[in-house]
Amino acid sequence: MALCFSYCLRRRKFTVIKCFVLIMFTTAAIIGLICRQLDDSEHRHRRNAEARWEIENAEQDWQRNVIANTHPPVVIAKEVGGMEPPMEPVRSAELLTTKLNAMSVPKIILHHKMAKWNSEMENRQNKRLRHKDQTCQDVYQTTPPSSLTKEALPQNAKFDSTYYNDDFKFFISTSYNVASTTIRNALRDLYKNVTLHRTKQVIFHDRDFTLNSLNNDDFDARMDVFFKAIFVRNPLSRLLSAYRRKILNTEQTYYQQKAREIVQMYRKNIQKDNNMDPDKPSFLEFVQYVVEKDNLNPNWSPVVPRFQSCYIPYDFIGKLETIDTDSEDLLKTLGIDKLISFEPATFAISSGDVKLIRSNYDTLTTEVFKQVLNIYQADFRVFGYRVPLNQTDINSQEDLVGV
Repeated sequence: MALCFSYCLRRRKFTVIKCFVLIMFTTAAIIGLICRQLDDSEHRHRRNAEARWEIENAEQDWQRNVIANTHPPVVIAKEVGGMEPPMEPVRSAELLTTKLNAMSVPKIILHHKMAKWNSEMENRQNKRLRHKDQTCQDVYQTTPPSSLTKEALPQNAKFDSTYYNDDFKFFISTSYNVASTTIRNALRDLYKNVTLHRTKQVIFHDRDFTLNSLNNDDFDARMDVFFKAIFVRNPLSRLLSAYRRKILNTEQTYYQQKAREIVQMYRKNIQKDNNMDPDKPSFLEFVQYVVEKDNLNPNWSPVVPRFQSCYIPYDFIGKLETIDTDSEDLLKTLGIDKLISFEPATFAISSGDVKLIRSNYDTLTTEVFKQVLNIYQADFRVFGYRVPLNQTDINSQEDLVGV
């Protein structure tokens, strides 16, 4: 300070008083800045201490819920630097910390608010989840691996339509013709409005937020701790929906060509069948093609073998037949019901109409119908759909919903 005062006096423009005042103001500003830094440090320490206390309480609540065999709290994300979420307190803390630290995702804390599932929803989900687990174990002798890693899952498991979200820690699997476009678009909107806004990215593709896009380490970290949901559909109405969307009413060149190929394969005399469109196969011709030639197309392939669903311990099973209530319950559970909604197209829902299903499946021969039931038997069994005895054994909406 003495050196500064001496330098100031050597400047002819400054008197002793001016130099003294200038140095005092400078000293006060430096002291103020130091005090502010100390206050910020103390505030940050107090905030992190409160966050740790909050996390400990959330872990204790979650543990009590697990022990009582009830559902876990809603995950409500709030960014706080330096804190890790208690995503799964029943697992090894060291393992969880390692997995989360390996993920390039925003750090969050969890507010320990309980998911208020109403009794109807809780009963429905308990029945579906127990039925799925019991069927996989008893019928297919399959249970989820102790550690959900990509290497532990069958190599033919597909995750190209399983969409994840790091901000809210979940993934949702949905097959084609199970309101997949609706769900994908809603999750894309969530991704745009939250994730891209936070990361400042400009361009992205749907594949950027599917599990297929992840390397093994990132896949394993999410699979082990994220909330896991799947939406399914009665195989009969899903197959009919695929026929109506991809064969009868498609504008895609590939499927237009596919429709003509099916006609050429199964229609004996195309020219004489004047009542039939020469470019569009009947439902019988289409189903014959599926059961005999191609049941692996993702638009109509069975769900269980495609997703290897018996290996995945889902937390939620939604059905298109009850999508109004199921989607509302799921989005509330994930804490995103104010951000997005699932509203399937009327066309997609209409394929689940009992009369429409009956009128189309009545055109199948008994042998072809049995082949359909055989191909989709795992979907019927695992997801609790009633298997009809024959084409006419579909009498009500309840027959299509099952468990």
